[in-house]
Amino acid sequence: MSDYNYNNGPVYTGEVVDDKYNGPGSEYNINNNQPNNEGNGAATASLVLGILSVLAWFLGYGAIISAILGIIGLICASVSKKAGNTSGVRTAGFVLSLLGTIIGTIIFLSCLACAITSAGLTGCMALEMATEY
Repeated sequence: MSDYNYNNGPVYTGEVVDDKYNGPGSEYNINNNQPNNEGNGAATASLVLGILSVLAWFLGYGAIISAILGIIGLICASVSKKAGNTSGVRTAGFVLSLLGTIIGTIIFLSCLACAITSAGLTGCMALEMATEY
């Protein structure tokens, strides 16, 4: 069978063309000229979780929440990338989620170190006072 119908033009034979206009990373699918929307939901979720993870820095115990939301946002960005989404929404979600994870973890660990240090000093001071009297 020929790939060209002389009456109506080219005939789609069912073969997938792997080039810059067709495939997971393309903006348009050559078969139907519609935008490639695969992974948009995961990209949007990544962006929302990234924003929430950055905002959670300013809460009292929000640093651990920030790290958790950031990790989930990174997973969503990865799923979106595997689906072929290369939009700026996915990139922004990835960057914000990464920042939320790293800085949230740093804040959490520094608060944990302060809590351990102050608890240790309080315990030492109580022991000193008990032995003096």
